[in-house]
Amino acid sequence: YLEERPECDEGPFLQEEKALLDAIAERVGRIIERKWAQDALGKSEEKFRELMENMHSGVVVYEAVADGEDFEIKDFNRSGEKIEKIDREKVIGRRVTDVFPGIKDLGIFDVFQSVWQTGKPEYFSGGVYLDHRTPPSWRESYVYKLSSGEIVAVYQDVTEQKLAQKALQESEKRFRDLVENSLTGISIVQDNQVVYQNQAQERLLGPLPRSYLLVDFEKIHSKDVETVKRLSQRIDKREIQTLETDFRFYPQGPNKGGKNLKWVNCRALWTEYRGKEAILVNMIDMTKAKELEHLLTIQDKMASLGRVAAGMAHEIRNPLSGINIYLNTLKKLHHKNGSEEKIKQILRQIQSASHKIESVIRRVMDFAKPGEPRFDLIDLDGPVTEAINLSAVSMRKSGIVLEKALSGNLPPCNADPTLMEEMVLNLLNNAAGAMKTMAEGKKIVVTSSVKGDGIVLTVSDSGPGIAAEIKDKIFDPYFTTKSDGTGIGLSISLRIVTDHGGTIAVSDSDLGGAEFLIKIPIFQERSES
Repeated sequence: YLEERPECDEGPFLQEEKALLDAIAERVGRIIERKWAQDALGKSEEKFRELMENMHSGVVVYEAVADGEDFEIKDFNRSGEKIEKIDREKVIGRRVTDVFPGIKDLGIFDVFQSVWQTGKPEYFSGGVYLDHRTPPSWRESYVYKLSSGEIVAVYQDVTEQKLAQKALQESEKRFRDLVENSLTGISIVQDNQVVYQNQAQERLLGPLPRSYLLVDFEKIHSKDVETVKRLSQRIDKREIQTLETDFRFYPQGPNKGGKNLKWVNCRALWTEYRGKEAILVNMIDMTKAKELEHLLTIQDKMASLGRVAAGMAHEIRNPLSGINIYLNTLKKLHHKNGSEEKIKQILRQIQSASHKIESVIRRVMDFAKPGEPRFDLIDLDGPVTEAINLSAVSMRKSGIVLEKALSGNLPPCNADPTLMEEMVLNLLNNAAGAMKTMAEGKKIVVTSSVKGDGIVLTVSDSGPGIAAEIKDKIFDPYFTTKSDGTGIGLSISLRIVTDHGGTIAVSDSDLGGAEFLIKIPIFQERSES
């Protein structure tokens, strides 16, 4: 205004006018500054309120009353309202002891009083009752004091996390109890060092620290070292994910003697332990089981020997009794005239009985120490057909219908044709003997086919079959249910099939009797490397 009147001299009026305008400008400036400050404060409060309302944590502002004996609720954010499951409009202005009865019995109230008195912030973790009708919820709170004297609590409800943590701890405890009390030895290996083992493993291998057994070859039985070493190297190189084997070892070293020997079934596999790769090793002590198995094997051998002895005694007794009778007769006739022809007849009978005894001994020797098979590439239908042709006449006389359903185009197999023919003859004779007392309906069917990597022969009959309780004994030497049977035929058949790398099994046939199933491997040409 003054600048627009430069031509005017500054008289008293103008000086007063200028002073007034300066005062007005100063006042307006202060008003504008205050307005700006109020606007900034309002915006700051809006930001603070927006921040507080959108926090995931609960925020509650308290003001001490009755000299800190109680606290009045001044403010609540939305998260706090949800956590406490209350309407904040109904609790603001009320005392905390009225809103939460029994809060004085909890540690959080002592924290409020301590922060109010000392001004030092404190952390609280513990249970808080919303009311006495519900279980406490678990809170983690940070409590501090404002310069205005108000107490602010920022907290989270961690009940679900605590319950989950508790459930995890209980689950871990159950798992640890299960592992620690397992009858299976369990250990964890990292960098060839055993970093954990349960009680069963400690009883088996000794306390920690100790070496990793699968690389401590000095303790492993000499006959099992190569097997364990080979498998251990393969799992180390990740060629196999899981290793499983049975082996013998000496827990205290081989110098302690044979009584220290243990049998174990071991399984090792890759796993992770405390963020690092590790090998989980499970071991079952099989020492007692192996000892029992050994005793059962001895018992089976003794039982088989007993049956062999009984069979031999039965077959030798009759001709031997005849020989004794004939010898007594000779004793009476040798000095009488005209008894030469009678004596010759008796000598022939003695010789016949002697041949029978020799035959029994020869069969037993053949079974105990059979000759080596003379392998050749053959069509298995050949010896099977020969055996059927040899049996055809006797089968026909016995009223047995003998049928064959042979493949006709079998691949070659590596076998001894004579032994194969003997095996089939034994099975045919065994089937015929089973149907000896039948008046009609006697039938035997022989088949051949290819299944997988083997040639399958079956010999089925319509006889009475084999009782379930003796199926596992019929291949034992001298085991027989026939009064006139030797009990050697099926044992020899088993030996022949086994020597050819095959299998033989018995089951019920569709004809109503028994069916013997034999599988002989097909010849495989080796590829030249």
